[in-house]
Amino acid sequence: MLRISINSRIDGNQTSILLRIGSSFQQVRYGPTGGVHNGFLSRWKDIIGLIAGGGNHFINIEYGPVECSSIEPGWWSAQWALEPVDGTSFYRIRNRWKPEIALHNERGYLEAGPVDLGWWSAQWMLIKVNGDGSVVAPSAVDGSTSNRRGDNPSVFTPEHNGRIDQASVRYTDQISIPGQVSVGSRIYFFPQEVVAYTESISFDPKNPSICGQTFTIIETTPFLKLDRPMPMMYNAVNDYFGFVIEVY
Repeated sequence: MLRISINSRIDGNQTSILLRIGSSFQQVRYGPTGGVHNGFLSRWKDIIGLIAGGGNHFINIEYGPVECSSIEPGWWSAQWALEPVDGTSFYRIRNRWKPEIALHNERGYLEAGPVDLGWWSAQWMLIKVNGDGSVVAPSAVDGSTSNRRGDNPSVFTPEHNGRIDQASVRYTDQISIPGQVSVGSRIYFFPQEVVAYTESISFDPKNPSICGQTFTIIETTPFLKLDRPMPMMYNAVNDYFGFVIEVY
């Protein structure tokens, strides 16, 4: 899952921007001013965003309408998943808390709500962004290096005659799986990259040590429990990390 700080090209200030959300403009920290950062660009309108790049201000729908504000670490309303658009290099950005909600700019400004699958306003290209907001190139996380990522289950196929699913994990013992599992189910973590906020991250997101490992579920209530601890996984904002798994 991603945390996102959206930035539009309304002004060129490197430390803050005016972001149009609905009818109002909000002052938002731009995030790091140096280096190159992962971001995305609207297929339809000229809006740029930084992936996990805006200090403690992130896009969320905690109180209904989309806003860019400070958040609590556990808010699913501030976590977003990339959904590949078939036949293109673009993605829809769907909310973890309410998956029917996606980011779009159909009316010329950033909104979050149900979208038609054909809307270009809800399709985003992953790019590299300079600290001043200028575009460098398509991002390495857009599949040009590898499609085997935790946010892209469609490219994985079962290796143990099981089913493909996704797991959200954190620390050595916190794991959630949306599909049905039971005591004795085995969980295989495919080799893959993880799209993550990398400040103070405890593992290599391009080669997580959990990948290639298989765990067995020994308890399902009140929480899932595996047969052994996972490798430690955390970052500066205590995110959950998304992995594609096989359940068998």
